[in-house]
Amino acid sequence: MLKRLLCGALAFTMLTSSGVLQAAADTGMTGAGVSSVDLGTAKVNGLKVVSKATNSVKLQWKKTSGADGYEVYYRTVKTKKYKLVSTVNSGSKVTVKIKKLNAKTKYYFKVRARQNGKNGAFSKVVAVRTKPVPTLTDSRSKDLYKKAEKVANNWLFTPGGCAYMSNDHIEYYDENGQLHWAYPVYHSSIHSVADLKKHVSKYFTKKLYEPIVDYAYRDIDGQLYFIALYGIGGPEVFKLKKVSVISQSGDTAKISVRILSYIPNSSDPYRRITTRKMKLVYRNDKWYFANPFYVIYGPSKIKVY
Repeated sequence: MLKRLLCGALAFTMLTSSGVLQAAADTGMTGAGVSSVDLGTAKVNGLKVVSKATNSVKLQWKKTSGADGYEVYYRTVKTKKYKLVSTVNSGSKVTVKIKKLNAKTKYYFKVRARQNGKNGAFSKVVAVRTKPVPTLTDSRSKDLYKKAEKVANNWLFTPGGCAYMSNDHIEYYDENGQLHWAYPVYHSSIHSVADLKKHVSKYFTKKLYEPIVDYAYRDIDGQLYFIALYGIGGPEVFKLKKVSVISQSGDTAKISVRILSYIPNSSDPYRRITTRKMKLVYRNDKWYFANPFYVIYGPSKIKVY
C-alpha cells in the first residue's frame, strides 16, 4: 500500500516538474495562466442582419474569444457554393458592410473566426433579401440634377471651375509637344487629380468622369492645374425649368431636363430653351448620371453626346 502511494506521488511529481507546460497546453493554458482558445471548436455566435439596402447588407456578430480576425462568406440561390466576400483583420471588430450586391436578391451569409492562420467553425447561416431599386420620381430627379449640375458646371465641363481658378497661368507642353495654358485650381479640399475624381464620383459614373478629368486636368509640382484645351465648353449658364422621368427599368432610368441657357455678361440677348435626355444608373445604393450635361469636343476616347 505504501509502495503504491509512493509510486503515485512520484508520478505526480514528475508530471508537475517536467510535463506541466505540455499538459497546460493540452488543456488550453499556457505560461502564467494565459488562455489560448482552440478555434477548431470555437464557433461564431449571434450572427444577424443589422440593416439592408438595395446594394448592401450590414452584418453583426458576437466577439469570439482569442480570435484575431473573421471571414465572411456568402452565396445566392443560384450560385449554391459559398464564396469569401469579406475579411475582417481585427478580433474586436464584429460588424461589416457587404457592398456591390444585386437588388432584390436573396443572399445567405455565414462567418467564422480566425487565429494565427487557423479557422474556427462557421456560424449559423442567416438569409436576407436586398431591397428593390427605389422608384425615381420627378421631384427626386430634380434634386439629383441640381446637385450634379453644380458639380459638373464647376469641374467637369467648363474651365476648371471658374470660381476657383486663378489668373496666374503657366505654359504647359503636352506629350505631343503642344503648348497649352495651365491654370492653377485652388480649392479647400481638392488639391490633386485624385481629389477631383473623388469629388465628382458622388454623382457621375467612373466611365463618364475619368476620361474627362484625365483629359483636362494635370498635377504639376504638387498643384492641380486645368489645361486650357481647345473645345472645352465655355461659361454658359443654365437655368433649370423642368425635370421629369421618362422611363425606369430596374437600375436604369431616363429623365428629361428642360433648361434655359444663355451666356452671362454678353451683349447678345439670345436665349434658348432646350430639352436634354439624361441617363441615370443605380449603383452602391445611389443614382448616378451616366452621360454628361455639356458637349465635349475632345479626343476620340471622350464620347460626344
